[in-house]
Amino acid sequence: MGLIITSEIQTSRGATSEAYLNINRYSMRKGRPADIWISTYLNKESRDESELNKVDSYQVYSRLGISELTDLETESIYQFAYSKLKEVLEEKGLTVIDDI
Repeated sequence: MGLIITSEIQTSRGATSEAYLNINRYSMRKGRPADIWISTYLNKESRDESELNKVDSYQVYSRLGISELTDLETESIYQFAYSKLKEVLEEKGLTVIDDI
């Protein structure tokens, strides 16, 4: 389960148009936004080789707060978080496809 950024972005290991994103954990507390932590990989293959093959990119958040949890009745927290993350990245002008 993840997202693929098909726009070219710069990472700590060079440029890629196949960046793969995974949500590796989330935290929810009463009265606070939900926090999700995001791992970025050069591509899906590097993620499949090892979860330690992470890269950094100033164009992709490593953590995201989600204040609206209204659609959770119909989706899992992961599906909801991936859809919100995709929405935020697309607002930044990135092209993102689902790998869910």
